[in-house]
Amino acid sequence: VVTGPTVILPLLRQARLNKDSAALLKWEGIVNDPVGVLLAVLTFQYFTLADSGWAQVAQGMGAAIAAELKAHEAVCLTGPLGAGKSTLARALVRALTTPGEDVPSPTFTIVQFYEGPRLKVAHFDLYRLSSPDEAYEIGLDEALDDGAAVIEWPERLEGHLPPDRLDVEIVVDESPDGGDARRARLVPAGAWEGRGLEFRS
Repeated sequence: VVTGPTVILPLLRQARLNKDSAALLKWEGIVNDPVGVLLAVLTFQYFTLADSGWAQVAQGMGAAIAAELKAHEAVCLTGPLGAGKSTLARALVRALTTPGEDVPSPTFTIVQFYEGPRLKVAHFDLYRLSSPDEAYEIGLDEALDDGAAVIEWPERLEGHLPPDRLDVEIVVDESPDGGDARRARLVPAGAWEGRGLEFRS
């Protein structure tokens, strides 16, 4: 258990995403899901004042996911308000474009489009939508046809999720020291099953 701003992410070098087996490669602290459907759980803690802790984790996680993301696929980010979904989305977009890319939150625009050297990516924030149809009306299908999508608040799609996706659930708990503890739960679907992720420190 990490009790300060140092995070556990650099200890994870490679994870194989597979719902059927919880095989992790080069993992120095395995956490198994009790129902066997989760492959990788990244657990870390930081003090309330050490807000840079999540930014550091998100940067590494975003880069790892970006390296494996392909056209026609989505990364779906869930978690409560303030969990850090936009921080992870921003890291992922910058990994696909440039480190200095301006990545504003699309809370009001709903979608922002980016073109990287390898892959186009659209960043959706569906919080303000009232039905799944609205997401497709603003270009989700087209975004997946042309490239990939990062989707915050995918719950708004109500069962109409893209079939080939990586679901990332960010959970915020209270740590024993009274600060925040976050858990990032990665669940692969479709083409993501069996794919490897490599995290670099």
